[in-house]
Amino acid sequence: MANEFEERMIEDARDNLHERLAALTRMVIFTREDALEVGAEFPAHCLDVAVAALIDEMRHRGIPFTVADFMTQERPADPSHMN
Repeated sequence: MANEFEERMIEDARDNLHERLAALTRMVIFTREDALEVGAEFPAHCLDVAVAALIDEMRHRGIPFTVADFMTQERPADPSHMN
């Protein structure tokens, strides 16, 4: 019984790690897009490198993902630009 519990705890921790890496990747992608929007090209390049490193880390750990997992949804238009 304890063995099943331990296995479940390890699996839950692994799933949580996978979710956290995926969330971090989405956050960096979002931030990169913002950097490009404001014309911060070098920071955007650095964030590109960070995204590539995160994706490599996920591949190395055997975390399944697709490009769609990291697609950002359209952001609503900023109302201040609608005048």
